[in-house]
Amino acid sequence: MADNELIVGEPRLGWLIDDNPETPEAAVMLRDTGSIIELQIPLQGMFREDGPYTRWWSSLTMYADDPERTKYSYTPPRVMLFHDNRGYVALVGCRAGGAHRALNAGYGVVVANYAVLGGRSSKYDKINGMRSDIPAMAAWTGITSMSVKPNNDAEGLLETVQVELKRLAPVSISRTLNLAIHPLWEATQPRTAFSARERVMLETKVKDARSWEEHLMVHGAVWDLVSIAAWRPFTVARLEVCRGDDLVRTSRGMTGRWSQVATHRLPHYSDDDKRSLSFLFWYDNIGARGVNRWLRLRRTYAAALDPFLSILRSDEPWSNANVVQIGIVLEKLGYLIDTNKNDGAHLNGQDQLSFMKALQVILDDMPVTPFVDDDIATDSMPDDESSAGNTSDAWKANIRAAYMGLKHADCELPDSLDLINALRKSILVVRFWIAHQLGVRDNVLKEGRKYDPLSKPFIGID
Repeated sequence: MADNELIVGEPRLGWLIDDNPETPEAAVMLRDTGSIIELQIPLQGMFREDGPYTRWWSSLTMYADDPERTKYSYTPPRVMLFHDNRGYVALVGCRAGGAHRALNAGYGVVVANYAVLGGRSSKYDKINGMRSDIPAMAAWTGITSMSVKPNNDAEGLLETVQVELKRLAPVSISRTLNLAIHPLWEATQPRTAFSARERVMLETKVKDARSWEEHLMVHGAVWDLVSIAAWRPFTVARLEVCRGDDLVRTSRGMTGRWSQVATHRLPHYSDDDKRSLSFLFWYDNIGARGVNRWLRLRRTYAAALDPFLSILRSDEPWSNANVVQIGIVLEKLGYLIDTNKNDGAHLNGQDQLSFMKALQVILDDMPVTPFVDDDIATDSMPDDESSAGNTSDAWKANIRAAYMGLKHADCELPDSLDLINALRKSILVVRFWIAHQLGVRDNVLKEGRKYDPLSKPFIGID
């Protein structure tokens, strides 16, 4: 039997269960188009309205037998089941797409947000557990279940390789939906080979089922944190969910089924994510306490952090638009710090904060800045770590000139190199501020500053 998966462009013919005992199973086609997950349902011709699903695509049609639109269903159920020779698929977040009808026949399209591969419950609109895998999580946490020990002979030639795989307990990092880091591995031994793969997955799991959005909000916050630490927009390689009423028999008895999810609602994994990784700070620098601080920070400072993360995910991260965006971030962040921590001490009579004061409020809230020349012990720094103008005062002047020059026609616009360097330094400032709020030590940030790609200025090429 073929694997129960959705391959882009490859249709699957099977049967639809809509959880309504009054409607029969219908032959349907399920496919992943590459941009949406869709279900095609055969319909009668234009002048026949007696099909069991026809009214799902009749939002503008009035029916004499149901003028109040209460007797029949006019929208697809939020969750439906599909099954064929490969297995079951639970389709979640279903909604009517377009309908295509000719005189004699046609079809209607149902679009699903998520396809739970192997899911057999019609209640997948809420889930008990979610696991997500971003490849960067293993590198950021340093957690591994695998140890590899090569053994050489007397002549230094490789003689044996010992591979040890250990089952590690999940690492609890927050009470929020029982958030944990869950190391997993699998091994296969075909006739002529041995293969082992490990994943360090993020897991939320609760007794009472919650919405997908609640789980994804927690997972997404941690994805954001790892992305900020590396300043790379990491994506999801694999998503799994489980429900307490959808069980599978194992050697340990009946247990919850963890099913892979196909979706286009989340960024997809790409091979580009396999590049070497460098982090301003690591999980060991903040621990579970730092993750919990981040979950609170993400909510409290969302007005500043949302546009900040949009810069990271931008298709053109070094554009003039993002220079304006970072200015907005800094204004919002300074205002929120002042109102949350300083009782609005720097606000004027109209409860406003000037741009330059907002910058200073941010700097005053962090003991170590990204600027080497701000450090007391500048003279002890290697020459390549210090540069003229690498100070907080220089940064404030540069980002103000860049921000105002792009916003106001009567202000002089700096050249393109100054613009992107002002953006680069400003991103570093916000990342340093975040790290301080999570409890990262000053010496860790000073060390991370040496290797962070954004610490190196952009230079012009003649």
